Order: sequence, then C-alpha cells, then structure tokens
Amino acid sequence: MKQKTVIDFRKPFNAPQEQPWLARVTDNPITDAFPESIDIHPGLDASPVLPTELPSVLNRLTEQPRKRRTVAYINVPYCETRCLYCLFYIKPYRTKEESAAYADTLIKEMQLWADKPVQNKEPVHAVYFGGGTPTALEASDIRRVLEAVRKYLPLANDCEITYEGRLSGFGDDKMEAAIEGGANRFSLGVQTFDTKVRQAVG
Repeated sequence: MKQKTVIDFRKPFNAPQEQPWLARVTDNPITDAFPESIDIHPGLDASPVLPTELPSVLNRLTEQPRKRRTVAYINVPYCETRCLYCLFYIKPYRTKEESAAYADTLIKEMQLWADKPVQNKEPVHAVYFGGGTPTALEASDIRRVLEAVRKYLPLANDCEITYEGRLSGFGDDKMEAAIEGGANRFSLGVQTFDTKVRQAVG
C-alpha cells in the first residue's frame, strides 16, 4: 500500500509546518487572517505642506532641475463606471465638454511650467498616461494632449509614451489620434476573460 502525501497549501513547501503562509489560521479567518492593511505612500517620513506654505514650497521645487532619469505620469481621472476592486481617484465621464475642459487645463499647466528648470532641463525618458481611463477622452483631445506633451516636455529621443485604457470605447478614431499624437505603447489591461467574473467586479 502506497503512503499518502498531504500538502498543506497554507504553508510554503520548504517552511516548517508551524509557520503559516500568508494568512493566520484561526476560527474567524474573515477578521483574523491578515493584519490590518495600511496604505503605502512614498515619503512616509515626510509631513504635509500647510496650504499657506504651498506656493513658496512649489516655487522652490520648480526652480530645481531634475538630476536623474525621469518618468512623467499624467492622470486622466475619468471612468464610465467604478470597478469594485479599484481604489484610485476617478470622476464619472459624462460629456464631451469635460474632455475638452480637461485637455485645455492640462495643456495650460504644461505651458505655465515650460520655462521652469524642473520641467525643461533634463530629458524625460518615459511618459505614462494612466487613470482613470485615458481612452475616455475624445479623439481630438487625445491628440491635442499628446502633441502638447511633445511640445512642452523635453522628451528623450527614445522616449516611450504609454497610453493606458480599455478596449471598450477605444475605436479607430481614438487609436489613430493617439498614434498621430506620438503614443508608441498601449497598456490595455485585462482583469479576466470570464464575463461572469467581469460582471461580478463591476
């Protein structure tokens, strides 16, 4: 008779049996399995800037040139729906006018900072449009924003410009606008191909 091997998947294969893997085994796993979660943010040893001090701190920072390789992140906060697993800041996308207003404001901000050392000195090696859902913007605004990035940021010759989004609502007009604007990489995330799972997470 063969001996049965029992593997406890709650523990790593090479760990002692008394060491649980990832979760604590208790009578109430819903509340006790994991320690209380914390949000991790860069600069945990920093303190918030008071609103009264913000203009002078911002002015001081913008006068300092960047000294190392740089990635510019541009947040487009619009989403058609809130996915249940998402913790990012989003704003419901409702009208074409919102797209134009966002593009106008972003372009104006890039113009305002164009002569500041923090923006114009060292090359930017990658630009990432995230969100939200950057593909929610109208095609004309996608093109305008990307053209402004190329005009107002000192992009490296081999700069990677990534445009993130979802296939839903990302038709030929938006795809062509992104490519014409200078996007050379697309990030179209897929959480699952199972329709029931997609519906369950919203």
